[in-house]
Amino acid sequence: MTDAIQVQILGLMPAANGMAVFLGNETKTFSIHVDHGVGTSIALLLKGEKRERPLTHDLIHLILQGFSITVDRVIVNDLRNDTYFARLTLRQV
Repeated sequence: MTDAIQVQILGLMPAANGMAVFLGNETKTFSIHVDHGVGTSIALLLKGEKRERPLTHDLIHLILQGFSITVDRVIVNDLRNDTYFARLTLRQV
């Protein structure tokens, strides 16, 4: 595995089959493509807005929050059949 780099969401842009999510840091920028639903969820999160009904990731966030668990890091380690796979490192604070 290559060295991990720290990135943040730099922006979103609608695309033909979903949204492009631009990730990067001071030296590198790249994009990943997600479906419209995921892109909309990311956009709402960045704006600090909530949906009327929580989605699965909202419920997982509430569970982690309830146990004082934070996401320490996310390492995207594979892309198969247009699906990203990642490892999460969690930390209980």
